[in-house]
Amino acid sequence: MGNMPIYAPLFVIFEMFRPVLPWLVAVVVIDALLLAVAALRGAPRGRRATGVSIVIGIVVAVIAALRLPAFTHAGLGDLVTVMDFVMLALAALGTGVAVGILAFPLVLVLSGTRRG
Repeated sequence: MGNMPIYAPLFVIFEMFRPVLPWLVAVVVIDALLLAVAALRGAPRGRRATGVSIVIGIVVAVIAALRLPAFTHAGLGDLVTVMDFVMLALAALGTGVAVGILAFPLVLVLSGTRRG
């Protein structure tokens, strides 16, 4: 590595995400606003929203596991080593968890509030 500073990989990651950063910030802000709306409406139905968000996350994780190799112009047949499958599973899991967490406030608002 030579003279490369230890934080240089962070700059590479930032440059990779820079084109989608405004969209990501917008999604997080909208998500926070939806969570605030749900909190102001009263006692939310958290269990139902949690279950639906988990299902959404699982569906997205399965779709991601099937579609992620295409981002590198590969197919599922190109996965050869155990490390390939582990990395694919972790990437799909991370995608599913992120989408499930981001879906929770929207599902919470759409599920309504408890009356009484």
